[in-house]
Amino acid sequence: MSSYSMTPETTTSTVSRHWWTSRRLMMIVFLIALIVASIALVGTPEETLLLALDGNNGHTQWSMPAPMGIGQRGIGIPTAVNGRLYVSVVTPPASNSLLPNYGWELRALDSASGARVWTFTPDPKQFGKVAAEITASFGAIVTQDTVYVTLVALDYQVWLVALDVQTGQVKWAHSDLYFNDSGFRGLAGLILNYAQYSKYTVVGDKVFALLRAEDDDDPDAPTTTTALTLIALNAQTGETLWSKPITLDNSKADKVVETMVATETDVYLSIDKTYVYDAATGDLKQTEDAALVFITSNTIYQQHELTLTATDRATGQQRWQYTPPANTGCMRFTVNEQTLYAFCARGEDDSVKLDDAAKKLPANWTNFLLALDVQTGAERWRKPIAENLFTVVGQVPATYGDRVVVVGGALGELRVVALTSSGDEAWSYHLERGYDLAVSDGNRVFVTDTRPRWRGWLAWLNPAWR
Repeated sequence: MSSYSMTPETTTSTVSRHWWTSRRLMMIVFLIALIVASIALVGTPEETLLLALDGNNGHTQWSMPAPMGIGQRGIGIPTAVNGRLYVSVVTPPASNSLLPNYGWELRALDSASGARVWTFTPDPKQFGKVAAEITASFGAIVTQDTVYVTLVALDYQVWLVALDVQTGQVKWAHSDLYFNDSGFRGLAGLILNYAQYSKYTVVGDKVFALLRAEDDDDPDAPTTTTALTLIALNAQTGETLWSKPITLDNSKADKVVETMVATETDVYLSIDKTYVYDAATGDLKQTEDAALVFITSNTIYQQHELTLTATDRATGQQRWQYTPPANTGCMRFTVNEQTLYAFCARGEDDSVKLDDAAKKLPANWTNFLLALDVQTGAERWRKPIAENLFTVVGQVPATYGDRVVVVGGALGELRVVALTSSGDEAWSYHLERGYDLAVSDGNRVFVTDTRPRWRGWLAWLNPAWR
């Protein structure tokens, strides 16, 4: 019978061997975890998200991923009205499709939670195949009972579609909506116009729309002009109330960002010049040099060349006139109760004019956000923003309460920034590759960003990512 006793040396050797084995195991596990984490961080694809940011601090309240992969627009510009968010979404092609024919749909979301209320998917039998990314470039116009959207088909037929605000069902649709697909005006339609500068507008019980004339495709028609038709439609039924022909001078129109706005009494259409029509009859009241026109409840604002004027809607009396500093052009405007905000660019070269600036901003131009007093037109402050084209011509300032929201920063270093009425920064949110403008429902700010998935996983590490 043998016996074995543990000497102190044997005990020490055994413990040491077990410790080394455990240590090696821990190191192996750590290395595997490190490799997996590295693969996840480097190899994880990017995602495009619609973000809902808290208007008080800029923290993320909810997000909606785009169903499309990298390289696609994915999510269009949202419209926030009455607790709902209406947003265009580009959807993947069918799995059995030989060609990448992407789909498009309009989603109605609860703006507080992001929950989907309804989805509108156009019937291809009625509208044909939709040019998804172009259609996503146009925001919806929303009234109390109707959502109006623009559908651009692959055959270049353009539809104005009216949807029931509660269900998303089609109420009526009108074809031949005007869409310029060539030259700078075509670029403006795709990049600059959006809902603020669409080819239709809604006031009260009428929809005013700009259509292609029936003979617009006539090969014998002169190339120096374009035949258009301005129509008024019944907002509930789509019935035509009146129509007026317009001959567009293409040589002048190339230098104008097309706009259409209306009041209960007048329709303002800026194309090659500014036309003012009687809203009830369609009679032409007057024409003037082309101007950028935007309207509030009591004021008509017009920008002729570089000068901005404010006119009282009730009396027709000019309230004030603002001429920016030399070599400065202002291109985007938003008004709240106290302040008018505009994106402006100032150049050091006297030879650079506004028309050139609208096409390409030279490197020596300084971009800034301008704040004017709405009562007097006096300049309150200006805030410099990044030296890139997007920050001036690619967005419109969004306001809520006493704050204004802009997207600024060098490309690759974009930020959503909320400023107070005095121009001080309230909060900011870093964007990886943000695009499109920011909008607000009064409580939240909505913006789109494309970023690596891991940023969402590690958001707790960086307050600017929350």
